[in-house]
Amino acid sequence: MSADYIKPTVLALVVCDEVIEDLTTRKKSLIGLFNNIHAQNFPSIHTQLVVFIAMTGQGVAPIRLELVHAEDVTEESKPILRLEQAEFRFKDPNTIVDLVFKFNGVPVPRPGLYHFRVMSGNELLSERDFRVNHISDDDTPREGQ
Repeated sequence: MSADYIKPTVLALVVCDEVIEDLTTRKKSLIGLFNNIHAQNFPSIHTQLVVFIAMTGQGVAPIRLELVHAEDVTEESKPILRLEQAEFRFKDPNTIVDLVFKFNGVPVPRPGLYHFRVMSGNELLSERDFRVNHISDDDTPREGQ
């Protein structure tokens, strides 16, 4: 890391169904924000989700996104998903950089609390929780479950 390195700051970390970018204005619309998903059987596969991250920084920083189950947060445990951008270049500390990560076929081993974690090296920059609920055939998911 260079001498002009400033630790990245995460301004937004959102889990949603889709991010649409207007090609003219570069504005992004986040569609279908959620905090919970539901599954009848485990292990399960969640069809698709998108993680949107807005951040600032200066210099070159390693950026990594991980998905972990809350009960598995130890140094020995492996993330369920891990997406690494070896080095991310921040040109100006006043510039906001938007990162969009689209995942298809997300493995969900069991119900419970999960974390999306944004890391720089071994340092946690931000964390976003969401819950996976087990439902039976006759259960109907309700808002907030």
